[in-house]
Amino acid sequence: MVDRIKQAVGRPAPLEAVVDRVEAVRRFTQAAGPYLPAEALAPANALVTRAGERLSLSRAHTVVALAGATGTGKSSIFNALAGVELSPAGARRPTTGQAHACVWGGGDASALLDWLGVGRRYGRDSGDTDLTGLVLLDLPDYDSVEAAHRVEADRLLQVVDLIVWVLHPQKYADKVVHQRYLAEYHRHREVTVVALNQADLLPAEDLQECLTDLDRLLAEDGLAGVPVLATSTVGPPGLGRLADA
Repeated sequence: MVDRIKQAVGRPAPLEAVVDRVEAVRRFTQAAGPYLPAEALAPANALVTRAGERLSLSRAHTVVALAGATGTGKSSIFNALAGVELSPAGARRPTTGQAHACVWGGGDASALLDWLGVGRRYGRDSGDTDLTGLVLLDLPDYDSVEAAHRVEADRLLQVVDLIVWVLHPQKYADKVVHQRYLAEYHRHREVTVVALNQADLLPAEDLQECLTDLDRLLAEDGLAGVPVLATSTVGPPGLGRLADA
C-alpha cells in the first residue's frame, strides 16, 4: 500500500491510552454495580472482557478490517496491499464468503487469529517495515444475500482495532449503509477510515463533488473528520491519494 494509506490504517493507537480507557470502564462498572441493573452494565462489562482478551493475545499487531458492500472492490484492495491475489475478487456475487487475513510480521499471530475466528490466513514479508504488525482482514460483504456472511462481518466488526469502510461511487449515499453501519459505528470514529473506491470511474470534478457530499453524510452519521481516501486499484488516483476531509 502506498504511504498515505499505510499511515492511515497501519498506525495503532498508543497502547497506554487503550489500557487506561479499558481500566476506566472497568472501574466504572464496579462502582455502578450496586446502583444499576445488570443488563444496563452488560455492554460495558462485555467490552472490558473483550478488550482484556485482545490485549492479552498480542500487543504487537494491529487488526484492520476492510468492510464493504458487494461490488465495492474491497477484496481488490486487500489483494493489492498483499501484492498477490489471496481473496477471490470477481463478477460472481457474493465473492467473499469467509474472512481472509494477511499478516505482516510482528511475531506469531496464530493465537490472535484463532481468537478472531479467522481460518484463512496468510503471512507476508514485503520488506516494508511500515507494515510490520499489520493484520489486514477482508470481511464478507455486509449486504450479502447469505445471512451467515452478514453475521460474520458484524461479529468481526466488534473486535477489530480499526475499520476501513470501502464505499462505491454509485452507492456511497445508500441510506442502508449509513443507517445500518456507519452511523451505528460512530463511537468508533477515532479508529475509522473511509475509502471511496473505484474513484477512477469519475471525472475529477465529479469525484470532488462525491467526496464533499460524502463528508456531509459522514458528519450526519457522527463521523465528522474521519480520514477519507479516494482509491482505485486499476488507475488514478491509485491507492495513495488521501482526500481532504
